[in-house]
Amino acid sequence: MMDGPLLGERRGPPRLLLGIVAVLILGLAWFFRASWTPELMDRLQPVLSSVASWSRGIRLPGSAPNASEAEFMRLEAENALLERKLQALELVADENQQLRTLLKLPQPQGFRQVGAQVLLRSPHQWFETLMIDQGFESGLKVNQVVMGTQGVLGKISEVTARTAKVQLVSNPETTIACIVGKQKVPGVLIGRYRQQPAQLQYLQNYARISAGDWVLTSGLGGVFPPNLVLGRVEAVRQDSSRPVPEAEVKLTPLETSISHVIVLIPET
Repeated sequence: MMDGPLLGERRGPPRLLLGIVAVLILGLAWFFRASWTPELMDRLQPVLSSVASWSRGIRLPGSAPNASEAEFMRLEAENALLERKLQALELVADENQQLRTLLKLPQPQGFRQVGAQVLLRSPHQWFETLMIDQGFESGLKVNQVVMGTQGVLGKISEVTARTAKVQLVSNPETTIACIVGKQKVPGVLIGRYRQQPAQLQYLQNYARISAGDWVLTSGLGGVFPPNLVLGRVEAVRQDSSRPVPEAEVKLTPLETSISHVIVLIPET
């Protein structure tokens, strides 16, 4: 009977002591928090300023830009528009220059000129064919000669009412009677696939030709008028065991961009 109260009295002081300690800890925590916060903020001020400056440059999705950002975005859009207009003007200027050059080309006697625009040039047949926007309604027929700013591009191979297909001189199916150099050495120009130079065949034994010689149409064959530019000799190979030289021709008319052409139509 006496043991119960004694045990209860022993448990009382520790509980009271724990309560006092808890109150002291809370008070110290509040005291140190209130006294150290200003100093802590002072020490962190440079870091907080940097973070604030960086965060102002970040705009959350959906938030409206400020006045300076809106002005910058407007100027950037105007600059992009001006660049596109400049590119368009450069393209038009290039096309106009091509047209002026085409109109100044010497016109073979007995032919009239019809201008045409290139509609299509397939990447898979870039050096074989192209399509133009004139057809038999404008007087175009198969085998008529097509000219570019630098010389012969090819001939009409197919024609509809308002379009025509041009077989380029680089097409392997193209063969053109030609003359080479100042000596006017006769030969035949034959196209090759892709970007390979064209070939000169059926040259005379020990023909005197050299790199840089112009290759012109000879007028034989009834399709191409004489003295039209086809290209320039790029390389010549000749040895004692083979009297007929081998020559490659760079087709200069195909070296520039082609947007407009001239079709030579025989006058009747």
